[in-house]
Amino acid sequence: MAEHVKTTEEILADPEAFKAAVERARVAFQHIDGVVTVGHGVKQIDANFGNGMAIIVFVKEKKPVASLSAAERIPPVFEGYSTDVRVMPIATLLACDNSTRYGTIQGGIQIIVDGATTSTTITFAEGTLGAIVRRRNDAGRENVYMLSCAHVMYAMNRGRGDTLRHPGPTDVGLGEIQDGGSFRNVVWPPGTAAPNPLPVPADPGHPANHSHETFIDCAIASLHLDSCCGCTKDSTDFTEAIIDINSVTPPGAGRNDPVHNANRIKDVRDVFGVIAFQANTPVKKVGRTTGRTNGICVGIARGFFIADPFTTGNPQIHVYNCIEIAYTPTPTQPTNCKGRLSFAEPGDSGSLVLDANDRAVGIVTSGPPPGALPNQMSTFACHIVPVLDHLGICIPCAAGATGHGSSLATDGSGLAPIPLPPAQSTLQAGQIVFTADGGARAQPTAMAPAPMDEAQGQRMHSLLEEFRGTRLGRPLGVVIDDVRRELGYLVRNVRPVKVVWGRHQGPAWLTHFLNHIAGHSPAIPREIKGITRRALLTQMRAVLGIYGSNRLKHALDEHGDAVLEMLTFDGSGGLADIVAWIRERESVEDRARTESPAAEEIS
Repeated sequence: MAEHVKTTEEILADPEAFKAAVERARVAFQHIDGVVTVGHGVKQIDANFGNGMAIIVFVKEKKPVASLSAAERIPPVFEGYSTDVRVMPIATLLACDNSTRYGTIQGGIQIIVDGATTSTTITFAEGTLGAIVRRRNDAGRENVYMLSCAHVMYAMNRGRGDTLRHPGPTDVGLGEIQDGGSFRNVVWPPGTAAPNPLPVPADPGHPANHSHETFIDCAIASLHLDSCCGCTKDSTDFTEAIIDINSVTPPGAGRNDPVHNANRIKDVRDVFGVIAFQANTPVKKVGRTTGRTNGICVGIARGFFIADPFTTGNPQIHVYNCIEIAYTPTPTQPTNCKGRLSFAEPGDSGSLVLDANDRAVGIVTSGPPPGALPNQMSTFACHIVPVLDHLGICIPCAAGATGHGSSLATDGSGLAPIPLPPAQSTLQAGQIVFTADGGARAQPTAMAPAPMDEAQGQRMHSLLEEFRGTRLGRPLGVVIDDVRRELGYLVRNVRPVKVVWGRHQGPAWLTHFLNHIAGHSPAIPREIKGITRRALLTQMRAVLGIYGSNRLKHALDEHGDAVLEMLTFDGSGGLADIVAWIRERESVEDRARTESPAAEEIS
């Protein structure tokens, strides 16, 4: 009896089982000579993509079946799932020239780096402005930036401080390129195990599990709103739309033109790992070379080879987990404007990719090289959410947007500052108080908190001032003031953070801390219901590193080790012990510095 092959509908009904089978196929096939990697996507027949989803085995080259041993052959079905063998593609970075000038700066138009020239081996000086974006947690008027690819903005050793122009190298500058752009594989989701150090150099002969990596090719430049030669308040006309994405923009249309509302981005959608999205989901983009094109997503975990423009000799690198897009011919547009069956062409790098509901899902990075065969015409896009998180930006979206990385997001990835937690200037009813014999009891919910003893309050205030005066406490005080809003929001609203906080007795720890600071308890316990301080702090640090903002992640990287040591050393009962421990540590550091040979030589 023939083995039942699961249909696309059956795969979508249980996507986790399909993902698990893909990982087992990776293990089973990766040691076969010539296999580069194993992924999943839509099965390709000749030059066409059908509707059937399959486990995709990517090889260096296809060989006649007769020349392969039984152990080297990929079975047509693996654990009930159809397989497809495809040659690992070599893509090219998309960039060329265009002279169209637009009075309103917006997504889909040409940009060029000041002074950028073309290489004899790779052309990547110009590209497309993907979208107007904003820095997170900043509602200021001048918080306006332009998003595109790193291989466009950083072309020919250009970078931070260099001028971005539209449309050509002799035109007025739009703004300055910022640092932070990236052309590499990154771990995604953050905090998952990376199979090897990043960035990852290509090694086609050494397959590995790169399911926790995704390639990002991204950078931003500021948009000067009030700059011209010798004048101020010369406001640059811009709009948070993508030209012609849904309708043709009339000449001279300004930022408030109703056509731009039709061309607005509606939301941000994270499709990393969303199996259903690759089942021929319609997508679209506007690039400055091919204009608007329609396509279908045929893979969300696609890798390919690309020449590295930032390394001498342009070595080939292997990038991971990009969106693969095939061109969709229509009766009125059987090919793109270049006469090819490709979603994007040179010059379209940086174009924002939207789904049928105008939600941003990716940014075009690479496409088919010149001379590509009909079955090698795919375009590749970076997943948008890793790009936005890496750069710390959000996309201005129409009303009703809720996606992570949209301007209206409420998880800290949007424009609005994270709200402060409820005021806790006094102890709340129901908290724990310490008894005279050293025990503890729950304070009845109807009982008002005991008033703070004035002498205790003054002593705690003095200790806090002493803590902030130490070399360790001084920067920590600034950091706490900076991230406390976000911490309160994450603990209340982000489910994974709430779960870790609740399971590790977070509310009880906070109650003990507040009672101690208020002077109602002599110390903070070292363990609550079997949960130690170290366990709470370690687990919270891990989950905040995944769901926190870039600013919070930076604070954890810079101060996390010191905070963990400060709050868990032997004998750390309360604030007085902590201050004494810091003073002692700094005294030891001062003595070591004074007694070191280097210090004597300097003196």
